Amino acid sequence: MRVLDEVDYALMLFKGDQTLSCSNHMARVMLGRGDRLFLHQGRLKTRVAARQSELEAGFIRAGQGIRCMLQIHALNDEDPAQAVALVPMGHPAQWTDQGVPVLLIACRPSLCAPLSLRFFAQTHGLTRTEEAVLADLVQGQDIEDIARHRNMAMATARSHVKQLRLKTRSSSMREMLGKLAVLPPVVSAVRALGP
Repeated sequence: MRVLDEVDYALMLFKGDQTLSCSNHMARVMLGRGDRLFLHQGRLKTRVAARQSELEAGFIRAGQGIRCMLQIHALNDEDPAQAVALVPMGHPAQWTDQGVPVLLIACRPSLCAPLSLRFFAQTHGLTRTEEAVLADLVQGQDIEDIARHRNMAMATARSHVKQLRLKTRSSSMREMLGKLAVLPPVVSAVRALGP
């Protein structure tokens, strides 16, 4: 399953008894942080105890062959919830003895991976500053936030955004960010060699 370490989504495959069978690098990072989800005796638990029943209900639905989407909350209420999908890996009739395996897919933590953003910047001939401004846009910052964060005048920040739109042949910031949203979810091979 090492090949799945190249994917920029957390992927965890659970056996029919809801114990973890395997996971990719991003899932191990996510579990290692432990701010939303963690493993206890091989079973997935939510950090916010009041949300555990939602996760368990999701696994039951997936075990019945029904896909479901959940919002997983962190202990810190200021952090946004993270969407996860629970996807049955087959029909319940195929797995009468062991139960249906379930794949958990967690959304990416940002619009696109840093490596994908870097490739996008190189492809479109962006300067380092334009790439930095684009990274801020990807994180949801507006022009005013970018100007303040980058210690530049508002007019300079607007100029960078205009150049970004021209170089990426985008008629709007929405279109430009849409191009980033559909980039392949790849991670660095060097990072994938870690735990």
